[in-house]
Amino acid sequence: SGGGSPVRRRRRPRQARSQATVEFVLEAAARIFKREGFAATTNRIAAAAGVGIGTLYEYFPHKQALLLALAERHVELAEKGFSRLRNRGNAA
Repeated sequence: SGGGSPVRRRRRPRQARSQATVEFVLEAAARIFKREGFAATTNRIAAAAGVGIGTLYEYFPHKQALLLALAERHVELAEKGFSRLRNRGNAA
């Protein structure tokens, strides 16, 4: 496991339905990782998201890719929050 392969998504969702599926998977992953830590399995994450394991693997080849996507999402949210605070400070 791990090998030397980079941790990344297999494909990016383009259609609204695919984007929603990825969001369901990421929300479920956040809940399952919070509860179970790294012992969480992709099967439990897929079940919690209401998708088949094949659907999860279309976007995330393994749980490390899910963790990376969650981390990227948190960074994006933090950057948006900081940007709003900066803009609010500049307006004053």
